Amino acid sequence: MLSSEVDYAYHNRLGYLSACPTNVGTGLRIGVMVHLRGLAMAKSVDTVLSGLAQYGLTARGIYGEGTSPVADFYQISNQIKLGVSEADVVKNIRQVVGRLINQEREVRQILYKNNKLEIEDSVMRAYGILKHARKISSKEACQYLSMLAMGISLDILHPCTQETVYRLIMDTMPAMLAGNQDTPAQRDVNRAEMIRNTLD
Repeated sequence: MLSSEVDYAYHNRLGYLSACPTNVGTGLRIGVMVHLRGLAMAKSVDTVLSGLAQYGLTARGIYGEGTSPVADFYQISNQIKLGVSEADVVKNIRQVVGRLINQEREVRQILYKNNKLEIEDSVMRAYGILKHARKISSKEACQYLSMLAMGISLDILHPCTQETVYRLIMDTMPAMLAGNQDTPAQRDVNRAEMIRNTLD
C-alpha cells in the first residue's frame, strides 16, 4: 500500500535495500514481548535466550536494541530478513516463541512445587507493597508487578488479570506519567496511586 505512493530502494533478488545491511531483504522485523520471570529465577534465562540465535532470532531489552530487560521482560525478534519470506518469519517467530512460553510455564510450575512457601511469600509481599504503598519508583513497581503477574499465573491470588498487570507496567513508566509540572517525586506518588486504584 505504501509502495504505491512512495518509491523504495528495491532489488529483485535481494528485496528491499536499507542503510543497515541486517535489514536488507523483506525489511520485516517482528517483535514479541515475553515475561520470563520463572527462567530468570531459575538462573537459566541467559542460556535459553542465547539459544535463539540458531533459529535466527535475538532477545533485546524492553525498549529494543541496546537496552536491558526490565522486570524480566524481553523482546524476541527476528534477525534474518534476507532469503526468507514474510510468511516464514511469522511462522518461525510463532513456533520458537510458543516453545519459549511453554518452557517458562513449566519452569514456573517446578519452582512453585519445589519452593511453594518462598514463592507465595514473595508474591504476597509484592502484592502488599503494591496495594498499600503511597509512593513507589518505576524500577520497584516493575519488579513487584512482575512477581504479581507470576503469582496470578500460578493461581496464588487474583486481584486482577495478568493483562491488567502488564498494562500497569507500561502505564506507570516515567514517560507515561510525566506531566508539565510533575517532579520525579510526584510521579512516584502518582504511580503508587494508579496501582492502588487498579488493584482495588
